[in-house]
Amino acid sequence: MADPQLIEAIDKLVTPDVQVSPGTMDLRVRHVQKGGIDYYLLFNEGGEDLELRLSVSAKGGWRLLDPTTGGEAASAGNPVRLSRHALRVLAVKTSY
Repeated sequence: MADPQLIEAIDKLVTPDVQVSPGTMDLRVRHVQKGGIDYYLLFNEGGEDLELRLSVSAKGGWRLLDPTTGGEAASAGNPVRLSRHALRVLAVKTSY
């Protein structure tokens, strides 16, 4: 388990790239930049479904994509829903 004091000290030194509410230990995030677009790969490693609000450091409009279908999984401003072991890609671009 993470030491809350260590996390607090890190948060004072570094602005978080991703903020999640409510917090969860089951979400894994990878941030990749390609071709002027910020991609956040979101993976639910847990055995339960997640419903989250995300805030990311990248600025612009976003689309949540389902890579298994190629379609959009949610629109901006709505909670992100990830079923257990699901993968989604959050694409953030200055203009969509």
